[in-house]
Amino acid sequence: MRTEKGLLPTFFLTSVLLLSLTVSGSAEQKINLNLFGKKKANQNQTDLPTTLPSNVRQLLIATTADKNSHRGQLWVFHKPQANSDWQAALFSKPVPILLGSKGLAWGRGSLLNPKGQVKKERDGRAPAGSFAIGKLYGYAAKPPKGTALPYHQVGKWDAWPDDPANPYYNRHVVIDPRRGIPSWFEKQKMRHGDFAYEWLLEIRHNADPPLAGAGSVIFFHIRRGPDRATSGCTTMEKSNLIRIIQWLRPKGHPQYVLLPRSDYKRLKNHWQLPNISG
Repeated sequence: MRTEKGLLPTFFLTSVLLLSLTVSGSAEQKINLNLFGKKKANQNQTDLPTTLPSNVRQLLIATTADKNSHRGQLWVFHKPQANSDWQAALFSKPVPILLGSKGLAWGRGSLLNPKGQVKKERDGRAPAGSFAIGKLYGYAAKPPKGTALPYHQVGKWDAWPDDPANPYYNRHVVIDPRRGIPSWFEKQKMRHGDFAYEWLLEIRHNADPPLAGAGSVIFFHIRRGPDRATSGCTTMEKSNLIRIIQWLRPKGHPQYVLLPRSDYKRLKNHWQLPNISG
């Protein structure tokens, strides 16, 4: 498991693991537009859409001043009906968030991204783009009251490898200690007793399927301080994170859009995103 102090070394998998995976995809086809260039950026799928799927009715949107900033603002929107316009939800003003210490780079998400700097493992950048929101992980036996997202209690043998050489790179795995404990496990385990990881809300970057070296272990989680940058996750105050967790619904097919402000303005109409202030 990555910590905000950096990535600790890992070693090759040496024992049998029990693997927990989720896979998502889209049947919508990409559109050939100059906006995206002749070559897809940091994606190996051929059928990625270039605008939000029509079933997305919950949306988290974050922007930064520029691609090198680790500070951002997050807005929450929803569509009451499938054909409704986007409406502000949950918060009366944007929520302050913290991101990668080096800013942003294009990630591997659910929409085809424009060309530009691509996220790599250990680059200190948060993935920019649009990403499905996945499962909730946490230390507690139960998730916050009212949570509808799938929940997994993080136990002693849960891990999320971030070594590109590991065949389970950027996947949630559960070790069966009866079959031996791999040498990398101690540095990749998910349960540290760390307050910042009390709740981990999955941002499905580089997940469908993972591409070795394209970045891993990306979550929403509790911030460590009012200006403490991350290794690539999105962090915020605990109370705000819990409100978001309680609000999200799988039937809303929630997405997280993270972009520098200039890219948001450029892509807003094409990606069919709402207007935001600032």
